[in-house]
Amino acid sequence: MAAIDEWHEALEESKESKLIHFSKRVSHFIPPLFRSISLVIASIALVNYLPNLVNNKTDLVSMSTLGIYSFLFLFFTYKITGAIGYFVEQSIDSANEISYIKATKGDEKLIADSCIENKLAYIKAIAGTAITCLLNFASKYSASHLGN
Repeated sequence: MAAIDEWHEALEESKESKLIHFSKRVSHFIPPLFRSISLVIASIALVNYLPNLVNNKTDLVSMSTLGIYSFLFLFFTYKITGAIGYFVEQSIDSANEISYIKATKGDEKLIADSCIENKLAYIKAIAGTAITCLLNFASKYSASHLGN
């Protein structure tokens, strides 16, 4: 029995990842967080550029057109960043903690495949976050050109 215990202790085992546990636990907050941050940034940009957008045109038609454009701008910013946030959430949730004991060559292949899948999930999550940041910059730029 001691020989079996000694053999088991000599096998390479996986370590628990606290990062994966934490990120999966809070991943459901990502879509509302992305939407909220983007909506705040777009709203601030819109309010900052509002004096430039009005340009002494205070008639009903130009004000209603500006209101419609502003609403659509904020709505699409909200929806697009929500979709990107959902994509990031799904990417994080698809990452699996690799639990293994490397005993055979087949185990090594499965471990390598799982590592590749996890790396792709992390790349998707980082790319989605980067796209959201770019969208925030684009929304700020778009707000400055709204109605022109």
